[in-house]
Amino acid sequence: MLNMLPRLFQPNEIVLKKGSLIRLKYIQSKKISIICGGDSLKTNGYLNKIEKYLESSEAELTLIDNVANEPTEKSVYEVVNKLKKSKADWIIGIGGGAVMDTAKIAKWLYENPNAKLADFSSNENVSKTEQISQLCLIPTTAGSGAEVSNSSVVVSNGKKVPFVS
Repeated sequence: MLNMLPRLFQPNEIVLKKGSLIRLKYIQSKKISIICGGDSLKTNGYLNKIEKYLESSEAELTLIDNVANEPTEKSVYEVVNKLKKSKADWIIGIGGGAVMDTAKIAKWLYENPNAKLADFSSNENVSKTEQISQLCLIPTTAGSGAEVSNSSVVVSNGKKVPFVS
């Protein structure tokens, strides 16, 4: 995989401390899309807490939930279509590695409407585009590291394939 990534792009900011979710209050946005998995965020109250912080921004919130446990091309494009409808200027992915991988690759496809998933098989193919959205990733599991990488794993033709996002 390292041969595939001759350049490495890292996030602009990583926040690691108790209570850091309160920073969501200060997002300046008009339309925020929250991407998450199943019902656990709702059941344990975290989604409600996050939405409450985001209310301070007075942005329109769109929930894109039930993201696939293993992102597939089909499930990624479903999220992209929902992002297009929402016209999000902030995308917040909350969950495990699959949710964050989906959020990352969906953001790039959302911002590159003429691109196809296969275009992201190498970061040499990824061109700079006009950034229309910001990305915030909030991990709910330890260990995947998806929140600090620029790659996403998507099931394509029955195989897990890494993509640069």
